[in-house]
This record gives sequence, C-alpha cells and structure tokens, in this order.
Amino acid sequence: MTKKSTLTKGKAISCFLLLFLMLTNGCKKELLVPNNFKDTSADKIRSISYSQFINSINLNSTGSLKAPLLGQKTKLMSTQVLDENIDLEMDSVKKLTLGDTVSYVIAIKPQTPRATIFQNLTIQVIKTKTSAFLSTYHPDKEWMDNWRKNRKTAFKGTIAFNRIYLEDVESGSANNPEKEQMSIKDRMLASVNGKAGLSH
Repeated sequence: MTKKSTLTKGKAISCFLLLFLMLTNGCKKELLVPNNFKDTSADKIRSISYSQFINSINLNSTGSLKAPLLGQKTKLMSTQVLDENIDLEMDSVKKLTLGDTVSYVIAIKPQTPRATIFQNLTIQVIKTKTSAFLSTYHPDKEWMDNWRKNRKTAFKGTIAFNRIYLEDVESGSANNPEKEQMSIKDRMLASVNGKAGLSH
C-alpha cells in the first residue's frame, strides 16, 4: 500500500516560497517575484555560484543525488516524471533562506524550446536534515500567453511537488538488497497538487 506524502513544516515553508519562484527556460533564467514580496525578502532570495552551492551543503546527505550534483555545471538525472533525462542547470542556483530553513533551487532545462511545463529541483536543509523534491509547474493559458509576450506576471496554474526520499536511497543496500537496485525515479512518490494563483 502506498503511503500518502505529507508536508513537513520546512517543506511547507519552501513550497510557500516556491509559489514566488519561477525559473524560465533556456538562457533566460529569471526569478519572478511579486512587487509586494521584493522589499521584505530581497535578502532571503539570492543567486549563488555553483561552487558556493557545493560548499554550502553536505553532499553525502543527498543520497544518489550526489553524483549528478558533482562535476560539470549541466547534469543529467532520470526521473519517473519524465521519460527522458533532465538537464540540471547548475549556473542558476537560487538560495532561499527563512529562519533555520535553507533551500537551494536549481533550474531544469525544458525538454523543448516551446515547452509549456517548467521544473525545478530543490535541495532543502533544515539544521542538519537534508531533503529534496522536484517541483513541476503547469501554467494556465493566460500565464503562458503573457510569458510568450515577455510580460512578467504572478504565476497562475498548478504546481506538483514530488519528494525524493534520500533516506531510503542512503540506507538501501544495508537494509534491503532490492532497494539497492532502485534508481532515483523509483524514489519519486505521490504528488501534492493544487491551484496556485497569486493576485496582484
């Protein structure tokens, strides 16, 4: 029986912040933040370099994500959500800080230039606890029309969060031989879906 995933306090905070975070495709990776959010949170959301990101986290706590996070700036990771590998664009890491919760949001290059679905990979650290999840944005038609006209508006559409269970990945070989053969895509579990409309 599949267990229903629930949002921890830290993940809920990150999900709230991610409603304000939209990394767009290809070379134009921009942070879309509502006007009333910029003044109070400018110091909490900032871009950091790849080396700063690597030096800020304990890579050993990221399970099988460690390999794709190391090395060159563009990484490949296979997931259950997509049939093909996805590109992690390490030159667009955003650091979000709120209390003792620090989230590192990494842009994922869209599958095609005209893609209508956008994704981010988030590595979240709460004190010494590390977690990760994939955020998938499904914009509504109005938002897409504005985006194609280079109009920056608050995101409207559906956002799905897929948690990556790093603990299971790390302890797999010791406790369950079958888990050792499971890949990242086998760790992607239930989505938490909901409409995410932000009014001006």
